Amino acid sequence: MKLKTLCATLALGLAGFGAQAAIITSTLNGVTILGNTYNVTFHQDDDGFTTFNDVFGLGGPLLPFTAANGLAATQDLLAAVNAANFDTTPGFSDATSQGFQLIVDFTAVERTWFTGWRDTPGNNFSGAFGSFDGGRNDNNSLSIATFERVRDNNVPLPGSLALAGFALLALGAAQRRRA
Repeated sequence: MKLKTLCATLALGLAGFGAQAAIITSTLNGVTILGNTYNVTFHQDDDGFTTFNDVFGLGGPLLPFTAANGLAATQDLLAAVNAANFDTTPGFSDATSQGFQLIVDFTAVERTWFTGWRDTPGNNFSGAFGSFDGGRNDNNSLSIATFERVRDNNVPLPGSLALAGFALLALGAAQRRRA
C-alpha cells in the first residue's frame, strides 16, 4: 500500500512540475494613440513574472509602433491608463510594479520595448521610459500590451455628400447637353 501511495505522490508531483502559470488579460477599449484608436489588452502571467514567450510562444504580435515612435505611443497609452485608473497588471497586484511593456521589435531570441509605469502610490517609477532590449525568456513583473486597431465607421460627412451631389448634377447636365 505504501508503494502505491508513493507512486501516486510522485505522479502528481511530476504532473505539477511541468504545469505553466496562466496568462491573465485585461482590456482597455477606445484608447487614442498617435491619432489612431485601439483596444489595448494587457497580458500577464498569474505568478507575476511574464516573459515574451509566455504570451506569444515562438511567434510575436503585430507591431503598430516602432522604435522611432514607441516612446510617444507609450506616453499616449500611459496617459489613458492613468486617466481611467486602469490596472495594467491583471495577474499581479504588487503596488510597486504597476506598468506595462510596449513591444516595438522582436527576433527569435530577443525583444525591444518601452515601459509605461502608472502614477500610483508606492510604484517604483512613474512615467514612460525606454527603449530596452532583452531576451524573449527574461522575466518581467510588468504586463505586455497588444493592440487591436478600431476601425472608424465610414459615415460620409455632410460636405462629402454635397460634393457628391454636385458631381451627379454636373454629370446629369453634361448628359443633357450631349442629347
